[in-house]
Amino acid sequence: MNRISQSIRSHPVVAYYVMVFALAWLIWIPVGILTNGVSTVAVLLGSWVPTISAITLTGYLDGRSSVRTLLRRILIWRVGIQWYVFVLFSAAIIGLIAILLFVLLGGTAPQPTFPPGVPRELGFVLLPFILLTNIFLGGPLGEEYGWRGFALVHLQAGMSALRASLIIGILWGAWHLPFFVFEATSSVVGSIPPLAFVLLTTVWSVLFAWVYNNTKGSILPMVLYHAALNTTLGSLGLIGTSTGGETLLILYIILTWLVALLVTAIYGASHLTRKQPASNGPAA
Repeated sequence: MNRISQSIRSHPVVAYYVMVFALAWLIWIPVGILTNGVSTVAVLLGSWVPTISAITLTGYLDGRSSVRTLLRRILIWRVGIQWYVFVLFSAAIIGLIAILLFVLLGGTAPQPTFPPGVPRELGFVLLPFILLTNIFLGGPLGEEYGWRGFALVHLQAGMSALRASLIIGILWGAWHLPFFVFEATSSVVGSIPPLAFVLLTTVWSVLFAWVYNNTKGSILPMVLYHAALNTTLGSLGLIGTSTGGETLLILYIILTWLVALLVTAIYGASHLTRKQPASNGPAA
């Protein structure tokens, strides 16, 4: 038991990802095998594993006071209006530019799509409500305390912020693997091909790290950004069965990577910020 405890303390990020993958997949895979698709309840339960694991490990490693500190990070809201503008609207702006380029290249603009039961004529009016609902049901609150609040903080204490964010992005995408295995659950990942999905989670992870390190380590922008991404891609018709298919998605991925490259060039790969990066844990 002491050896296991020492391993966890010596390699908290490894322990974290073992926990995250094992617990979520133990929920998703058996249900997927039995039903040929993961139920909504199972998806929701698994989506909270990253945050629950982060809270559990933080308490184990650093005590209850550190758990309170971690949880309170969502209350850090005075971070600058420009960051709220970015996290809420950048995905839509990039998406609209991708659609414009696609149309200029001869494609047909996709039709907006909204959750079942939401009339198209009311869809854009209800977007704020859809976004708020997505915070709790679509993964943002259930994941971001883990990906950014725990993994990013620990990883970038021992390596560059860029490298840490790339590792997290790849693992973030790989974590969703069961949804690609069971055809009935492809909608959970927007029916995006696996490689394209990992490219997206990886580039998003760089942008998440950039925002996180420039907003005092606040979880609030992370949750809002995650929710905005989930809401925007579907609403603009950039994913799923929209007109344009993979060509439009490729344009969106390329544009997002260009933004990430520009951010890295301006702010530097070491910290992705000109400030002292957020830190609340030891090196991995």
